[in-house]
Amino acid sequence: MQQKCMQQKWWVYMLECEGGYLYTGITTNPQRRFVMHREGRGARFTRMHRPLQMVAVMIFENRVEASREEHRLKQLSRTEKWLWVEAHPCPNGLSCSVDS
Repeated sequence: MQQKCMQQKWWVYMLECEGGYLYTGITTNPQRRFVMHREGRGARFTRMHRPLQMVAVMIFENRVEASREEHRLKQLSRTEKWLWVEAHPCPNGLSCSVDS
């Protein structure tokens, strides 16, 4: 069991939410996590500001690296966050929007 966890990839993701807000988080399954946020089972922030779409993702080898990037992103200005989004767009195969 422990070996499986060591091989699991972690994703940093950014959501565009109602009101023009951006939310950043980490997960092992971006699509599942997006659905959880949409259903109100995610973070308190996304219960108050419903997610519209996942706008960016980046994959990491482990949780520590993903957590560090999440923390770094949360320190950025809104403009800097949108630049990160442009550099790490959500792949076409990752269906994470209200329409999906």
